[in-house]
Amino acid sequence: MSSTLVDSNILIDLFDDGSEWQDWSDAMLTHCLDRGPLVINPTLYARLPFDPAKDFVPICFIASVPIVLVAHPSAGFTNLS
Repeated sequence: MSSTLVDSNILIDLFDDGSEWQDWSDAMLTHCLDRGPLVINPTLYARLPFDPAKDFVPICFIASVPIVLVAHPSAGFTNLS
């Protein structure tokens, strides 16, 4: 199952009643949700008309994904220090 990377502007379209892209954004997100997890990318563009960290609020916790850092054994790493 692959993830879909979503631009933060798509989220703005969903809640902006005046957006000409609202219906398209809603349809595309629904389609992508049927295919697998969504990943929101707050830094797709260098300059955003909003601050994702300040202008969005968390609604609910959806999932926790374990992250594993790996290296080839010949690199000699045994910890993060």
